[in-house]
Amino acid sequence: MRTRRSAIIATFCLLFVAQVSYLVYTAWVAGGEPGPIYIGLTIMSAIVDVAICYGTIRRAEAFKRAYKDEAAAQISLSLAEYGERLAHTDQVTRRLAQNVDAELRDSQEALDRGDLTALKAHLNKSVDIASRAVAPKCANVMVSALLESKESECQAAGVELQAHVALPVELPVSDDVAGAVFLYLMDKALKECRALADARALPAGAAIVVRSKVSAGQFFVQVTGPCQSQVDLRGENGLRYVDAIAAEHGGMTSYEQEGETLDLSVMLPVVAQRS
Repeated sequence: MRTRRSAIIATFCLLFVAQVSYLVYTAWVAGGEPGPIYIGLTIMSAIVDVAICYGTIRRAEAFKRAYKDEAAAQISLSLAEYGERLAHTDQVTRRLAQNVDAELRDSQEALDRGDLTALKAHLNKSVDIASRAVAPKCANVMVSALLESKESECQAAGVELQAHVALPVELPVSDDVAGAVFLYLMDKALKECRALADARALPAGAAIVVRSKVSAGQFFVQVTGPCQSQVDLRGENGLRYVDAIAAEHGGMTSYEQEGETLDLSVMLPVVAQRS
């Protein structure tokens, strides 16, 4: 967004300089005498240029604030829901632990009796109970909350969410930046899946795959999923906001479509640890 604003200012400054230069050339170099009408038009044009430049910058800033606020609201809601699920999960985990302990005690008794069949049955049941414990999607709470929130939306759309996210507890970029990137990339992938579902063209076993890691000084996020044959990859306001984030942080975005597969990725340089 900062790069775009600088380009806008530079463009209008060049237009203004060109108008003034032509006025100076006409008056003093070419020996002509620009009339008051031309001088007035030049001044009016300069004022219009400044007004358009200011209006464009204000609209760009308003767009950025709106999508930043929307992302923050969705992140807050996801965190609240995630907190409620964690409290419920903690209760469930305690009950599962009690059940596992009981099965292990029964396994020890079967071992003491030399009943290998009962021992095997109790151990298999212990493993089955332990596998029901809910593990977080990743170490970072905010990203886990977003992934779990979007997983519910994916299930409602008939799509599986596969998360391969290896992120630390503390992210190397701010939570609002990381959250907006995850949110708007997943929103676009979900939108395409819903469109396919509405057209009864969603493939069986469809999945949205989210990958993220910090490697070689880069914070990387990639979202892939099924899509329609023709996809607007630059007209989405959410993706435009992600573009603005990448431009502001010196990163890069890549939105590609290969056949009926959507591939959205963002890379942001990690220049310093978060304060």
